[in-house]
Amino acid sequence: MSEIGILRQLISCLDRLRLCNVVPMGEPERRTQELSGLRKTLKDNPANIELANRYWCALAGNRAKGEPDLRSGSDVIEAFREAAISSKKGIEVFARAYRDLFEISGESPRPAYFDERFGDGSQSGAVRLVRKRTQ
Repeated sequence: MSEIGILRQLISCLDRLRLCNVVPMGEPERRTQELSGLRKTLKDNPANIELANRYWCALAGNRAKGEPDLRSGSDVIEAFREAAISSKKGIEVFARAYRDLFEISGESPRPAYFDERFGDGSQSGAVRLVRKRTQ
């Protein structure tokens, strides 16, 4: 078989794998590294809204690449908690993230995720806003 024939077979095989949402080896590891790096950077600067949004979008994955959406309520808290406590804009992005999650999965805020500092609403108002937007 010629080199052209081998290349055609390889391309055909790769196309079939894409149709089945099979990701080439290395992509899950790359994504895991990216998420780990963003998580570490976010822990170093937890009130950074831009960084929280980048982490949230990375968790959502790229559907064109067949990446699964990994977002959950605990991820909303991890990404946006400090931003919501520290600013009104943070409350808004926190509520928007929970709204997005609710729309794709039906998951609404769980009381277990809200500690006294975050959940009393007197400092941030986040709990009231999120409950209002997900009802």
